[in-house]
Amino acid sequence: MNEVLAPFGVRLPLRILQERVTYFDAADAPSVRSRGFPVWIWHSDPHMYGLPSFGQPGPKVAIHGGGREVTPETRTFEPDLGYAAAGRRVHPRAPSRCGRPDRIEVRTCLYTLTPDQDFVLDLVPGTSNVSLRWARPTGSSSRAPFGRALVDLALDGDSEWRLPRFAADRPALTEPA
Repeated sequence: MNEVLAPFGVRLPLRILQERVTYFDAADAPSVRSRGFPVWIWHSDPHMYGLPSFGQPGPKVAIHGGGREVTPETRTFEPDLGYAAAGRRVHPRAPSRCGRPDRIEVRTCLYTLTPDQDFVLDLVPGTSNVSLRWARPTGSSSRAPFGRALVDLALDGDSEWRLPRFAADRPALTEPA
């Protein structure tokens, strides 16, 4: 994102983390798809979450913000056995349909965070018709109001969906301390 913003003289204080996600091999695949499996969040240390299966081997379990800081060039794709162990530890707390804890697949992804861990949805600072959307994690899918806001911002310079909480010039992004 900062490479895209550089021509505008803008840099956001983003941290890129290499996260790992665990996919369990569900014994009953239809029961862990979106209509039959809950989204859950475990607010503890570490913060973990789980999602239904969307074309993967089974439900996804991951740690929020627990990876090491990387750049797109320094990231690796190597599995982390310690992370797999964390996935096995959370398994007893996960819904019983997760599947066998010894049958898992660990993958890596990039997870980008602002200091306040919130979205950026605004005009690029210093412009009147260039809109910017940054969400966590990298590659998060757009939501309809966000897409509408980006169009409104680019065409009209403002949007009913524009919120101070998501401003590109909010203190969390402009005052590092």
